[in-house]
Amino acid sequence: MDNQSLDFGRAFRLLRAAVNIRQCELAEGLSIKASQVSLIESNKRRPSVETVEEVARFFCVRPDVVTILATPSGNVGELDERAKACALTELLRTR
Repeated sequence: MDNQSLDFGRAFRLLRAAVNIRQCELAEGLSIKASQVSLIESNKRRPSVETVEEVARFFCVRPDVVTILATPSGNVGELDERAKACALTELLRTR
């Protein structure tokens, strides 16, 4: 699976929904503009590696959790079962 097939917009939306925050709150926590979060979530802009790392820190998860959540549903079966379980465990811990 290549980096272009990752849906970081989906990952950001899932993480925000898990803790019930708005785009503007995430943007403030990342010190970026809300419009940047909106562009990423609508897949009109790809986040930088640094932004993915900042999102991971903001939600208290590892960066690979963000990447796992960005994996399109059709490709999730390609992921190691332990990696999926770890990602879900970390996501649930942030609630």
